[in-house]
Amino acid sequence: SIGPTFQRQGHQPNRGLFWLSAGPAIVAMTVDESKVLNLKASEHANKDYGSVSPGSPKAHQIAAMPTACIFILAVELCERLAFYTFTGTQEFFLEKTGYSLAQANALTTAMNTLCMAFTVFTGWVADVQLGRFMTIIIFGVTYSIGGLLATTAAAPSLMSSGLYLFALLVLVPMGTAGIKSNISNFGADQYDVSDPEQVAAQEQFFQWFYMAINVGSAFAYAFLTTLGTNGGMGIPKEYGYFAA
Repeated sequence: SIGPTFQRQGHQPNRGLFWLSAGPAIVAMTVDESKVLNLKASEHANKDYGSVSPGSPKAHQIAAMPTACIFILAVELCERLAFYTFTGTQEFFLEKTGYSLAQANALTTAMNTLCMAFTVFTGWVADVQLGRFMTIIIFGVTYSIGGLLATTAAAPSLMSSGLYLFALLVLVPMGTAGIKSNISNFGADQYDVSDPEQVAAQEQFFQWFYMAINVGSAFAYAFLTTLGTNGGMGIPKEYGYFAA
């Protein structure tokens, strides 16, 4: 009201007097507003990303891992162990049964391609027909049968490349595709993401999940592929593939 009065009288408002009197209030309002905005930003970040502030009483609380997730980790460990043992020894086994290096390499590449291609079908089966649990069970059993047939085919008294290829080009790719396309999602389904403790537990589960992948693949390549091609630990070389 001061400004318009001065203007009607032909005077300019005294801005220095105005800022001297109103400045501290504006600064105080700005500081308070900044605090409110920072608080809202912090709340927004916690809501969006599921983070917990260090001072929160729930910052270090993580829900226990469900029993189902322990079995999921065991299945993933064994599947990766078997898969990388097959892929690491397949070329050498096929060469031993009469295939050329180029043929053996092509068949190994075909197996890896089929493992990826079948995931489209097994994902559809899980989403539309059977659900993730039954899909993992059925294709896990298929995988196991394929592994047993490949083991039988690698017996020194048999050495059947036909049976071996049926196992590794049909049963094992279907089995690994059924597991690969569903098991990580099935593990995530075991947690309630609306609960911060469950969110933290889910993150921890995936850490263990990828640890299982790495442990299985490392043990397969570091030990079982060598055992298959050369034998060892009291196992003769001719029994290497069968033992691995």
